[in-house]
Amino acid sequence: NEIGDKISYYNVQCYGEYTKELFDQIISNDYNPEKIVMGMLSGQDLNNIINELENIIKSYPNFGGVAVWEYFNAPPSSPDYPYVWCEIMYHILSNDNYMN
Repeated sequence: NEIGDKISYYNVQCYGEYTKELFDQIISNDYNPEKIVMGMLSGQDLNNIINELENIIKSYPNFGGVAVWEYFNAPPSSPDYPYVWCEIMYHILSNDNYMN
């Protein structure tokens, strides 16, 4: 039994590079795409993040998920409505064309 089998998720700090290319590199190193959680900083470009997530989901529809550092400051509606970030991510991950 592998040690990696005992790990539920890998929370990846994609603070400098939040791209499908990075995700592909991670997977090419034998990580299960369903265990990778892509983490972003609250100051990163949300539109770019959305585009990259949509590209990731096309290739890995069941990837692990997303996270944001400093939820209270999550774009696009922080600090008053950080939950809007959650709603956007939910719709992207559920692939319900909410944004299109």
